Amino acid sequence: MSTPYKRLRAAFAALLLMTSTLFGSSAPAFADAPPADQPSNSISFCHANPADTAANGWNSLTLSPNAIIHSGHTEHDADIIQPFSYTDKRGHVTMFPGLNWDAEGQAIYLNGCITPTVITTSVPTVTQPTCAIPTGVIHFGTPTHFSYSYNSAAETGDVTFASGNYIIVATTNAPAYVLGDYTTSTSYTVTVNSAPTDCAIVADVPVAPEYIEVCDSLDTIQLATTTGVTYTVTWEDSTATITATAQEGYVLPSDATTSWTYTDTGSTCPLPAPIEAPNIAVLCGLVNNDTPILPELDENAHYSWGVTYDDTTNTIHITAIPNAQYQFAEGVQTEWVFTDTHTSCAMPPITVTNTSCTSDASIAVTYDANRYYYTLEHNGVTSMLTSGNTPLYSPGTYTVRAYEIIGMGDDQLYLSEQTAFEQTYVIPAPTCDGGQGSVSTTPSVTAIELPHTGPQGFSGLLAGLGIAVTTYGVVYFAQPKRRYE
Repeated sequence: MSTPYKRLRAAFAALLLMTSTLFGSSAPAFADAPPADQPSNSISFCHANPADTAANGWNSLTLSPNAIIHSGHTEHDADIIQPFSYTDKRGHVTMFPGLNWDAEGQAIYLNGCITPTVITTSVPTVTQPTCAIPTGVIHFGTPTHFSYSYNSAAETGDVTFASGNYIIVATTNAPAYVLGDYTTSTSYTVTVNSAPTDCAIVADVPVAPEYIEVCDSLDTIQLATTTGVTYTVTWEDSTATITATAQEGYVLPSDATTSWTYTDTGSTCPLPAPIEAPNIAVLCGLVNNDTPILPELDENAHYSWGVTYDDTTNTIHITAIPNAQYQFAEGVQTEWVFTDTHTSCAMPPITVTNTSCTSDASIAVTYDANRYYYTLEHNGVTSMLTSGNTPLYSPGTYTVRAYEIIGMGDDQLYLSEQTAFEQTYVIPAPTCDGGQGSVSTTPSVTAIELPHTGPQGFSGLLAGLGIAVTTYGVVYFAQPKRRYE
C-alpha cells in the first residue's frame, strides 16, 4: 500500500494476478474468493476511513461486485479490495485486478481490516555436545506471539537432538501478528555438532566437606576422597572456602557442586575451677600496700590472673581471666576480693640524749627515708628530722612525728594524713656548777608547712622539697597504691 496512485496499484494487482495464474501464488487463499472466471455474488473488502488515506483505519464491508464497481470503491485510494470477476453491462465476465492487494493489504484484510502487529523471531540457541553430555540441546524457550516447529511438530523448552542440521520453522500467531515483510512464517537452519572424541574421564561427583568444631583454634575441615577430584581449602579471617577441581585427565560432572563456604563461629572450650585460689600477703602501713599472692599457671591452665585496686573501698580484686575461646563453667568462682586493713608497722626506736651542763643534747633515729618522712616540732616551728643523729640546741618540748610517703610529683611530696608515729620529748635546761655552764646559740631552722592534700582517700601532707633534697640528695617517688603485674 505504499503506492499512492490507484492506477499503479491496479497495474500491480493485475501483474500479481497474472503471476499467480502462471506460477502459483505464495499468498494465502481466501474462503470467499471465487474462481477468477466465475463471478461472485458478494465480495468482502476493507473500506478506508477516510477513503484516500485510511488515517482512521478501515471498516469491513461486503457488497456485490457491481456495487463495488459502480459505487466508486475502486476509485478510493486507500480501500483494500481483493481481485474478483463480475458480469458487465454487455454480459461479459470481466476481471477486476484488485486494489492495494499487496502483502500489507492482504495482512490487514485477513486481520479483519485491522493493521496486524509486526513482530520479530530469532533462531533458537544450541548447547553443543560435550564429553559429559554427548548430545546437543536446542533451546526453544517459550516464545511470545509465535511458535517453533520441527517436521510440523511444535517445539518448546529444551529439546535434545543428535548431531545434524535441522530446519526449524517460526510461525506467527496470525492474523494478529505478522513478520516485517507481512508474511507469517520463516525458517532457520540449526546445526548440532558431533560429540567430541578426545574426551577425558568424568570424575566422581565431588562430596561436600564435613566440619569439626575445635574450641581453641580454627575448626577442622574434613575432606572426602573422591576419584578424579582435588579439594583445596583457603581461609580468610574466620571463613573458609573449599573448592573442588578436576585432576589431570578428568572432567567434573556438569551438574556437580564445586564450591562450599564455612564460617568458624568461635566456639569456646569449657574450663574447670582454678587449680588454686589466690590470696594476699598482708604488709603493715597506713596505705594500701597488701600484696596479691597469685598461684603460678602453666600453659595448660588456659587462663590468667587480673588484679585491680579500689582505693575508695581499700580493696584488692583478683580475677581469673580465661584465654580466648575458653570459658569457665557456670557457677565456678573466678573473682576474689580482699580488704587492706592498714596494719600498723613497728617503728624504729628514738634515742634522746640530754646533758647536764651543755646544750648539745641530741635526738637519734634511723628510718627508711624512701617510705617515711619524719618531722621535729619545737616552739611551734616544724622542721624535717633526718635519719641519723640530730643536735638539739634549745631546751624545751620537742615532738617527733612520722608520716608515710604516698607519692611525689610536681615538686611536692604526698604524705599520709595519719601519723605512723608521734612522740613528745622534753629537753631540760642545762645546769652547771659554779656558773661554768653555757647554752649554745640556737641555729635558725627553716620551717615547713604540712597542709592536708593527700590524694585517693588520704588527705596527705605536703612538704617542701628543698629540705628533702638537701637531706637525701635525691627524691624518691612512691605510688599511693602499689600495683603488681
